[in-house]
Amino acid sequence: VTPRAPFLLLGCILLMRLLPFGVAQETKWLRYMYIKYANEPVDTEPSFSSDVVKYEATMDWKMKFFSVQAQPVPPAVIENIVLCRQDADCTKEEQSIVVIDFSRSINMMPGSKVRFRFDVIRHGEVKTFTIVIRRLQGSETNLRTLIGRGLTLWPVGKSDEAGSPGFKPNVTLYQCLMDVTLEIVMLELHLQDSGQTVVASASPSVLLEKNNHFTLLKNSNPGHFKAPPLRRLTLGDGFGGGDSSSAAAAEVAASVEAGDGAAANTEVGDARERRRLMNSGVVGEFQYPNRYVNFPVPLTSQREIYLKVISADGGHHLFYSLKVARSSCPPSSPLFDVGAAQCVRFCNSGFFGDTEAKRCKRCQDSCFSCLASHRCTTCPKATRELAFELDNVTGTCEPRQRSMLQEHPQKTLALLFTGVSVFIFLCGLCGFRSQDDDPEMMRRKTAPAETLKAGFSIGEQRSPQIGQPGGGGAVGSSGVGRFLGRGGTAAPAGGGARYMPVAGDDYDDA
Repeated sequence: VTPRAPFLLLGCILLMRLLPFGVAQETKWLRYMYIKYANEPVDTEPSFSSDVVKYEATMDWKMKFFSVQAQPVPPAVIENIVLCRQDADCTKEEQSIVVIDFSRSINMMPGSKVRFRFDVIRHGEVKTFTIVIRRLQGSETNLRTLIGRGLTLWPVGKSDEAGSPGFKPNVTLYQCLMDVTLEIVMLELHLQDSGQTVVASASPSVLLEKNNHFTLLKNSNPGHFKAPPLRRLTLGDGFGGGDSSSAAAAEVAASVEAGDGAAANTEVGDARERRRLMNSGVVGEFQYPNRYVNFPVPLTSQREIYLKVISADGGHHLFYSLKVARSSCPPSSPLFDVGAAQCVRFCNSGFFGDTEAKRCKRCQDSCFSCLASHRCTTCPKATRELAFELDNVTGTCEPRQRSMLQEHPQKTLALLFTGVSVFIFLCGLCGFRSQDDDPEMMRRKTAPAETLKAGFSIGEQRSPQIGQPGGGGAVGSSGVGRFLGRGGTAAPAGGGARYMPVAGDDYDDA
């Protein structure tokens, strides 16, 4: 290793650490720049980027003034502001504007053109930004762009521009051949002035003749819709320069890691300023919203579409005409399936083939499959409320109301179970009441209690004497005994009770 190797390595490290910061500072002259009329944006061409210094903008006829909004990246400053009012030619007239009036409103006459120029100075370096702004006259009736989705527009006319496909603002007559898979003509219109009005209409469709010239057209350059116009000024660095917010966040993180707190604070401040401007509702380029026109075209037919463009001042108009033809399906697949967007040989269930219209049409709601709109072959499955029966004579499915058990099986079973339970409960309750009303059952229930109360006692009941009614065969002196009546041992046939001596009783043998 040579003695110079450590110094070379240290120099490379320092260069790698300083080079990204220097490049970033060289490319960042302005944080943002945009043009507006009151609170409405004005598009610039191209959209703002810190690397682009020349721009063009077109104001609508209704826009009477404009103002330029820009902010340099510190420590840069804006100086030498110049406004050229006569045909944007600074050799004819040049008006200086003080820095404090940089964002003031500048009036413009219809049809006029001005040049707005200013310098951004930083560390002795100067970068000049120029904007050429034009205001429309209000009598414009041309369209900027006309796009047919999936269609190739072929101009018709004697002009030199009629040979190549595509939209030409000065050509008003076009013709094109639709693909069979397309069901609807979809046109996207880009207005030259946002104040223009477009009235669209179409003639009735007619069948194509056998020897027509539309089938000779080629769909070599089908059109594609452009993305809906959105705000071009995003949260990314440069306000539309192509950087995303994630890239800006990565730069801030790199600055913090490198220990450059000032650069990091500047980036964070820029992000906050961008968010504030985005939330204010006046930042962005959204001057020309797209307009759309749709018309259906049947198979093997042609239709002419008319577009009447009325100028912003309402005193002028221009007609565009577009003849559109649609081919038919091949003989091997003669039917067009709308759901599949392709030609088929057989239609799916729920559809039938209409040979005259050459397309699959939906069956009636009461048919699951059919041969024609009024001829069902199978009926749909039964629903909870209705069941369908096929009438072979009329070819229709007749609906009938289903029973309550079929409509609500769970509720019906629950109701039936509840009724049976209530019936069983009532039967049991009636049985208990009938037993309480029976006299014999009442006597049997009350007899044992009376017997025990009257005769089941010791020391209180005297034995009956001989010769007295109810006396037994045993005689003796008085003593204590047990008297058995109903509920005890059965009494003799005389109806009297029998006196049974107990242990300790004294009796005499007679």
